[in-house]
Amino acid sequence: VVACLGLGHLHLRRADMSRAVARLERGFEQCRVWGIDVWFPLIASALGSAYALAGRLVEALPLLEQAVEQHASMQRMGGHSLWVTWLAEGYLMAGRREDAVRTAARALELSVVHKERGHEAWILRLLAELAAGDPVPDFDTAGGHLRRAIARGEELGMRPLVARCRLGLGRIARGRGDRGEAVVHLTEAAAVLRELGMRLWREEAEAELAGL
Repeated sequence: VVACLGLGHLHLRRADMSRAVARLERGFEQCRVWGIDVWFPLIASALGSAYALAGRLVEALPLLEQAVEQHASMQRMGGHSLWVTWLAEGYLMAGRREDAVRTAARALELSVVHKERGHEAWILRLLAELAAGDPVPDFDTAGGHLRRAIARGEELGMRPLVARCRLGLGRIARGRGDRGEAVVHLTEAAAVLRELGMRLWREEAEAELAGL
């Protein structure tokens, strides 16, 4: 189960959904068959996130909600902010914006209380996406969140996070009509995403560049 969770999480970060789902479903089934309740919320949350990124939202949201609820009921709060973050992302992908905003705020609070600095950086990236996606985009707030996330990510060596935040800054610059800044951020993001094998977001960065 632990091996499937580790490999599944790796593939999830790279957005290699077929491999992520295959590994995580295997671990999930082992948890179910053998009654390994202690690991169930962690692997259920990761599997729910993989389903969400694969567009399987009907399957994703119940798993993400169950994982957060069960993990909290076990009073195991270490890492809980990340599972809540994945739930917020699932709500956002499902178009449930108010639930996403509320849940992301809860995730940020948890990450600060429990001093989970790396998870806080991922939450800041999500908060930036929420701000930039408002009906009236708040690019200043979104950019501030991304710069804070990048600073934390560079401090902790979180290259996948930093690359995705650069992609976000490139999109903001493009939205503001600042072509030069957009090119800088998107070019850097595409290069790192290519190096890390994160094809989905690399293709998004390259598409943004092509559209400038």
